[in-house]
Amino acid sequence: LYGRRWHGPITPVVAEIRKELYVERYEAIHWPKQRHNVYEADVYTPHSMLYDVASWFLQIYEKFPIKAFREKALKVSYEHCKYDDISTSFICLGPVNKVLNMLIAHIEEGPTSDHYKKHLERVDDYLFMGPEGMRMSGYNGSQLWDTSFAVQAICAAKLEGECPAAMAAAHHYIDVAQVQEDPPGDYEAFYRHRTKGAWNFSTRSQGWQVSDCTAEGLRVVLLLRNNVAIVPCPFPLGRIQDGVDEILSLRSEELGGWASYEAPRGPQYLELLDCAEIYKDIMIDYTYAECSSSCIHTLCLFRTQYPQYRTEDVNRAIAEGVKCVKSKQLPDGSFYGSWANCFTYAGWIVSDALLLAGEAPTSPVFGRLSTFTMSKQNEDGGWGEDFNSCVTGRYVPNPDGSQVVNSAWAVMTLIFCNYDKPSPKVVSDIERGIRFIMSRQLRSGDWAQERISGVFNGNCAIHYPGYKNSMTVWALGKYVNWTRKRQQTPI
Repeated sequence: LYGRRWHGPITPVVAEIRKELYVERYEAIHWPKQRHNVYEADVYTPHSMLYDVASWFLQIYEKFPIKAFREKALKVSYEHCKYDDISTSFICLGPVNKVLNMLIAHIEEGPTSDHYKKHLERVDDYLFMGPEGMRMSGYNGSQLWDTSFAVQAICAAKLEGECPAAMAAAHHYIDVAQVQEDPPGDYEAFYRHRTKGAWNFSTRSQGWQVSDCTAEGLRVVLLLRNNVAIVPCPFPLGRIQDGVDEILSLRSEELGGWASYEAPRGPQYLELLDCAEIYKDIMIDYTYAECSSSCIHTLCLFRTQYPQYRTEDVNRAIAEGVKCVKSKQLPDGSFYGSWANCFTYAGWIVSDALLLAGEAPTSPVFGRLSTFTMSKQNEDGGWGEDFNSCVTGRYVPNPDGSQVVNSAWAVMTLIFCNYDKPSPKVVSDIERGIRFIMSRQLRSGDWAQERISGVFNGNCAIHYPGYKNSMTVWALGKYVNWTRKRQQTPI
């Protein structure tokens, strides 16, 4: 857009919007001076000196751009935009590049072109009515993610037989949501990873695979595989193996663990070119404790059911993944969570995966994580962690006190960290947490929506309304099974 110096017609509506947005006359604003005019509280990741120097140089170059280079660059850029449009069924990765790509298609191909019309057809994927009116979501939904968690919560409570129709419907969605082909054409030329066998965060048509979404989707398939009342027709073995192939392909051979959309492929110094003040770690993908743990968990489950498939690769991925995850434990025993709030979330996913991977019950990793988790319990028995834990990198208590979602994660962390021989103090803390969760349940069986629990890139909150139900049921189910395993009576 800037390379073409494009702007739309200045209509009366545009003129009025300019008056609404700016406190001074639009024509009087000196735009070059606004380049670094950012409210202090919004500067989460300040520009590097390298970026500022590069920006200064490019400002000079923009006065005398080389025409041949500019036209070539614009052509290549639009080819990448078009490829993302086509490979994602015109949904695009997210709403920001969706609207930009749509505007570019309007400019390049015209408002009557098929390409632009296909963009218009997918705008509704992002829109929803909120309390304040029409809103645009940060993704085209979290359908796969929420469905997989809901199924696992019900399985943890051993209640799948109580709702076979709902479980069958959920399994059907997992079935149709799996991506069964790679991106079209020469996808590597557009820096895309393979996708055959993957699950996306939302829908199959969205087109962007995610490591832990693939792991969670495949896990549902494995959990329900032998339940003929829910899955009368077995899930094709070839597609299960495709899912494992996808998970293995996304792992960093160098670092051992898993990032989100792709294996880390760029050097960390690229972060010096980050121009977005409000996020961190956005220039390359990193290995995460949660993504790695989800993949380890599912590979362990797969290994028990299909021990003959790519045995050496699966075993190596689990072993190196465990090593990567354990290396991320902080001195206070916690694990930083990059995709939800924060230390309670990461502690749950990590401890569950390490236990299944065969980490010794007496491992200091469990001991230190358990001690950290117990130290954050509130007097009412619950846990409450604020979004600012993700922002600051240290545990921040929630100003509203205990939250059922954080409490569910913390309870499960303590169960997994003390699975065989819990001390009386651990048992007491777990039961206090369970009582807190139970006390917050409404007469309808629901739990009230509390403060926000999701995050990405350190500084952007995500609303997961499904967590208040899936995580609480999950924790209650795990507690009951753990208590009965010890031949005790649940509270």
